[in-house]
Amino acid sequence: MCAMVDGADVFLDYLSNNGDEVTLDLSLDPKQGYDVLNYRYPHPANDGAYYSTQMGDSEHILWLCGVTEFVFGYMPEEVWYRK
Repeated sequence: MCAMVDGADVFLDYLSNNGDEVTLDLSLDPKQGYDVLNYRYPHPANDGAYYSTQMGDSEHILWLCGVTEFVFGYMPEEVWYRK
């Protein structure tokens, strides 16, 4: 579960323009100029959850593992992010 899988790798490649590094600022509160990850459904093995976000003209689904719950104390309905 240490690997970026199930859509998170594609999401980070998109944000980094296929580069080697990207830095994100995260918030649980809406912020102007930020994009949002929206909670969709729990992971079948009860490890984190699936979220969706816009990538260009299409919606992208990605998995955030249970570390998200460790960091925030729960799996939030929205995670706001900015590059």
